[in-house]
Amino acid sequence: ASMTQMTAELEPMGFLRIQKSYLVNMRKIKKLRCSEVTLDDGTTLPVSEKAYAEQKKKYLLWKGLG
Repeated sequence: ASMTQMTAELEPMGFLRIQKSYLVNMRKIKKLRCSEVTLDDGTTLPVSEKAYAEQKKKYLLWKGLG
């Protein structure tokens, strides 16, 4: 499946596409910043700065803070 197809399937289940090549489970996000996300196991992944505002909005809505 393409990343676009996977995103469409997994977003409703709590996944967030943070960059062209990364989908992450929002339950595992410890910190979301404009240039990177830190997961609860300490892994850091790059975040698309271009799409950061939209991703942050989705994350905060998912957490019930938006």
